[in-house]
Amino acid sequence: MARLELRLLGGLEARLEGQALEFPTRHSALLLAYLALAPDKSHSRETLAALLWGDRAEEQARGSLRQTTYLLRQLLKSLEPTPLEGDVKSLRLRGEVLWCDAAAFKQAIKGDGAALEEAFELYRGDLLATCGAADPDFESWLLMEREAYRRLAIEGFLRLATAQRACRNFPAMEATARKLIAIDRFDEAGYRALMTAIALQDQRNAALTLYQDLCDLLKRELNVEPRPETTGLAAAIRDGEALVSSDPAGGVGDQREVRETEVEPPVVTSASAPSNFSDDRSHDNEPSLLHSPGPAAASAAEASHSGPDADTSASAERNPEQEIAGTARPADRPRRRAWVVAAGMAAALILTLGVVYWGLEMSSREAPASLERMAFPLPDKPSIAVLPFDDLSPDSSPEFLADAITNDIITDLSRFRDFVVIASNSTFAYKGRAVKVQQVAEELGVRYVIEGSLQTAGDKVRLNVQLIDALTGKHLWAERYSLVIADVFTLQDEITEKVVGTLGGLDGRIADAILGAARSKGTHDLTAYEYLVLATETRYQFTAEGNVKAGELCQKSIDRDPSFSRAYVCLAFVHYLDWIYGWSKDPDLSMKQGFDAARKAVALDDTEAEAHWVLADMFWISEQPEQAIASYARAMELNPNNADVLAEWGWNMVFLTGEADKAVANIKRAMRLNPHHSDWYEQGLGLAAYAARRYEEAVAALEKVTYHAIDSRAAFAASYAQLGRMEEARQQLAEILKLQPDFSISGWIEKNRFQLPEMAQHFRDGLEKAGLPDRSE
Repeated sequence: MARLELRLLGGLEARLEGQALEFPTRHSALLLAYLALAPDKSHSRETLAALLWGDRAEEQARGSLRQTTYLLRQLLKSLEPTPLEGDVKSLRLRGEVLWCDAAAFKQAIKGDGAALEEAFELYRGDLLATCGAADPDFESWLLMEREAYRRLAIEGFLRLATAQRACRNFPAMEATARKLIAIDRFDEAGYRALMTAIALQDQRNAALTLYQDLCDLLKRELNVEPRPETTGLAAAIRDGEALVSSDPAGGVGDQREVRETEVEPPVVTSASAPSNFSDDRSHDNEPSLLHSPGPAAASAAEASHSGPDADTSASAERNPEQEIAGTARPADRPRRRAWVVAAGMAAALILTLGVVYWGLEMSSREAPASLERMAFPLPDKPSIAVLPFDDLSPDSSPEFLADAITNDIITDLSRFRDFVVIASNSTFAYKGRAVKVQQVAEELGVRYVIEGSLQTAGDKVRLNVQLIDALTGKHLWAERYSLVIADVFTLQDEITEKVVGTLGGLDGRIADAILGAARSKGTHDLTAYEYLVLATETRYQFTAEGNVKAGELCQKSIDRDPSFSRAYVCLAFVHYLDWIYGWSKDPDLSMKQGFDAARKAVALDDTEAEAHWVLADMFWISEQPEQAIASYARAMELNPNNADVLAEWGWNMVFLTGEADKAVANIKRAMRLNPHHSDWYEQGLGLAAYAARRYEEAVAALEKVTYHAIDSRAAFAASYAQLGRMEEARQQLAEILKLQPDFSISGWIEKNRFQLPEMAQHFRDGLEKAGLPDRSE
């Protein structure tokens, strides 16, 4: 039988009966690649059209999909029967006539010995590395998919290096280590493997030179020192200590914990990037390199997988190890946080978006503004001025881009009804002027100032953004975006979405700054907005006591400002939580009061996205699913950059629509929009991942949660049970019964208003496996 051969790692190559295939269009290549990653799986045409042509009207996108499908069938017509099957609703690629290097790699990387060597040869680089950019939704999916393959490669190649060391094949170990560093140029485990391999080939000076290069790289790029294990290995090489450990797994290193908000950018080599542009890499709470990081880190490596085939499991079992025989090194010392978020891509290439969070309180300060000199009294809500971003490029031609980004950030921040945002025609009066933050704040009557700069070099762009509290002069937050650009408008949208998503909402940086100030004030001094952020923080504890306190704070916010729509939103959520978690003595009254507060919020401000969000929740629990879905749609229409709304919609999609994979994708996008999110995002991700049968991913998310609610505990217990980890499942069972002693499976399912019986049955199966009671029986 003839076979279609696809290579997707390192680029896209297709061969049919030994002959190279030329794709008629870029979209036809991307569609075939997407289907090939999950052969024999049916994909809805609606999903495919939205993924690849999301910038077009629905009917136009469907037409483009039909045309592209026709072109692919013509291209593959020599294969009988056709490998591309479908009907009016779905498409699938038949696996029996397909060989794909990505699938072969995922299978081989789970093994050892010859299988790992096969995986080493198959991994030629990032997934679809040379493909042109497509729709932003496809780029977001591709970013996460690439990261999943990188994680698998790094884990597997570390095991391969360990095996090569054990059999003293040091040249092969050196080649493996070099590929590890090519995948992640900041991976110290890879550097240690390479240093060891070189030293064991009697090139200790070369190994020490490599160590010094690593020191320089980490200092220059991340302003950190190498980890103690790396420094210890260098000392052992320098002192001539024996490097061959009695432990066959020793000396290669560990895998770091990977968080959902950390997605490493593709490698940019010195040959392809000017020296004034650099990647950024997180070093947040890394486990000691002397020990295995445990199941949380192993499963977290799979949590970033969001493609059509969610099976990135089978992480290799890792043993505790020592870098140098007979030598114990101290645990890792605390490091400065350097949050890294890769987000989005420009429309004609692979975009790397490195994000560095420099700390809640920056070391630099501005001269504080004076309340007495304010031209206008400060509003009760956070007031913000976005200054025109400075164009620092030697060529002024991209100046329009800096202005456009500034305008977009102003427009999108204005969608958050919590904020008072100064109009662009006022802030652009400062364009080209050397002004201080203090002066701007006093002249415009604002507390917060956002400023930034843009610099281009060839096809590279660097954008720096920072948020300053003008009253204290403190720099509260900063991010640096280093990227490659081909499509200006896609770049503009990606940057705006990221900046606004990080700053806006009650989980954003501006609200976070307000919360810190509110905690230190006496309650009689609080504004309506400050009461709101305190209420929200308390509500997110997800306890009956916290909810009562949140209701009291909401009422105080309303007393301060009876026209404050967001205070009624918060109050509606309090009644909603009372109902959903069984804390109310009168559930019917709680539902009525929640509906009243939600409708009041909408009546006060019909453009407030979160008012429609909570109204959607009330429609849901009152068994009006169509109205709930419509209200969620309205909320997303009003503010597509509100990460809270997107995350909650992802959570409730599990119950309302049953679209589990889409729910996971929505929550992950919310996390990318708001890396500083509360852990209820992780609760929702755990619930959605269980619904999508991605149990390892569910556990990885739920292990990060501080305050658990019944829903997240239920997903936790069910996920453990589905994985056969019964001891952990029983631990979660005990926690559930602490929260709700009369918990029953049927009662929980009924409370959550599952619209799809098969989804309800899936949760029932997991909860029954965990041993939870069903008192309806």
